Amino acid sequence: MIKICNLSKTSRHQPVLDNIQLEILNEKIIGLVGQNGVGKSTLLQAIAGRLTISTHVLYEGQPVRHNVHAAQHIFLLSQQPTFSDHFNLAQILQYGNDVFPHFNWVQANHLLQQVKLQPSYFYYELSKGQAAIFSFIYALCTRATYTLLDEPLDGVDEISRKQLYEILLKDYIQHPRTFVIASHHLQEIEHLLEELIILKQHTIYLHENIHILQQRFVKVSHHPPLQHQYPVIYMEEHPIQSFSIIDLQHKDWLETWAYETLDLHEIYYYISKGALQ
Repeated sequence: MIKICNLSKTSRHQPVLDNIQLEILNEKIIGLVGQNGVGKSTLLQAIAGRLTISTHVLYEGQPVRHNVHAAQHIFLLSQQPTFSDHFNLAQILQYGNDVFPHFNWVQANHLLQQVKLQPSYFYYELSKGQAAIFSFIYALCTRATYTLLDEPLDGVDEISRKQLYEILLKDYIQHPRTFVIASHHLQEIEHLLEELIILKQHTIYLHENIHILQQRFVKVSHHPPLQHQYPVIYMEEHPIQSFSIIDLQHKDWLETWAYETLDLHEIYYYISKGALQ
């Protein structure tokens, strides 16, 4: 388990992360979403032990900062270039095989053939999309206990993204471990997810099982304006019919209003819009 306690960071006297409290259990696929600048990448870097504030992040009870054991079991695929231009793909895979105890060399070579990338190619020769695909394959094949993916397939075409996420899901089913996927394309990955973390105002707005989440938030159509005991997180008023997004907070629905459930990306969309009202 990864446990985060009292994790905060500022930059130029402005909050980047504010008092993060979070537990990430083993063998889950978790989505991490939030608007630009809310701290998603910083949170993943902290979990991976790359920041001084990583002393507030514990893996198996020990801080991840300067922790060789944690480094062997937590891998972060960041938005920054991951590998040196001076190595070819075979050398990069060999490095992964040397570092990560469960690295799957056979799968890595099989997936490279599948996406038509030769092990002899140098990293600098790859296009942006090819580099993203190779990095995704590398991350998958580390078989790290915790694999953190920060906008992993940026620059990759839609069909390839869908195929690669299906490969991830199949591999996860065969070899369960934890993935945390930060993405602006929640609609593409929501079928993979078991939990969702929403960052808002630089802290955890919610961390919830997706099935509970989809029961918790509903869309209610109404006219005149809705008077309701439950919190309204977003509302739009129109002359003929208005609607509100209601947070039931795990309570039973007791009203006579007609309502509809929402997809995961719709829930996040309305939560984000509500922040701007």
